[in-house]
Formats: sequence, structure tokens, C-alpha cells
Amino acid sequence: MMNEINITKIRKRQSDWISKKEAAAMLHCTNETMRHRVREMEALEGKRYPIGVTSQIGSTLIIDRLALNDYVRYMKRIKAGLIVPPYNPVEEARLLGYADEEVKDD
Repeated sequence: MMNEINITKIRKRQSDWISKKEAAAMLHCTNETMRHRVREMEALEGKRYPIGVTSQIGSTLIIDRLALNDYVRYMKRIKAGLIVPPYNPVEEARLLGYADEEVKDD
């Protein structure tokens, strides 16, 4: 006898990496503005972001979506030299809506 499985919900997990063009569309900015943002983020590699925020697939530059979300959120404070919370990719994934939520019993 076989057990039946009913699938009621499928949640698509977004990729952690997006192209520069996709990032520009997501932020409603030009490709030139996105190029500046990427350079600013790359300057923070090793300081704020422990791993590279960009990578290359063929001729396409891809950007870490979690780092980009973090940078956009704190960009003004970072540029002003103010203290910002440490980079937390788990928190960024939760804010983007594709992290698994933990259920705590009280």
C-alpha cells in the first residue's frame, strides 16, 4: 500500500546571486548607478563583507543579493562613517522573505 502525499504549497527560493542588470531593475536605478554601488561594495570586502560580493559567470557580473540588500539599507550610514550593525546574511535572507523561520515554543 502506497502513502499519498498532498503538496499544498511550494515556496520558490530566490537565487542568492543576481546579475547587475537584475540588481539595477530591483533598485529602480540605471546600470551606471549600479556599477558605482558595486564598486562601493567591493571596497568593503574583507571589512564589512567577509567574502566576495561579486563573481563572474562568463562575461556576466553577478552580485550577492544578501550583501546588496544590506549595503542599500545601510549605505548612507556607511558613507557617513557611522556605526552600523554587523553584516548578518541570515537576517538579510529573513528580510527578503526566503529564509526558513524557526518556531519557538513558549
